[in-house]
Amino acid sequence: MRPLVLVSNDDGFASAGIRALRDALRVLADVVVVAPETEPRAPSHSLSLPPPLPPPPARPGARAAHGAPPTR
Repeated sequence: MRPLVLVSNDDGFASAGIRALRDALRVLADVVVVAPETEPRAPSHSLSLPPPLPPPPARPGARAAHGAPPTR
């Protein structure tokens, strides 16, 4: 049985880094990607309002998340 790996980031679903990591891990495991639809701009000034969940599949094995990331 192959391991299942969840990959996430805060740079957006289409970032080069998350795609490279996903592609490298696919050799070893089943990979699911969950990341923002786009790279967030000024996240400390954002507000998430319903209905952000559940996000539609972006492609097989991946979902693009809606909503604001947590701020520090």
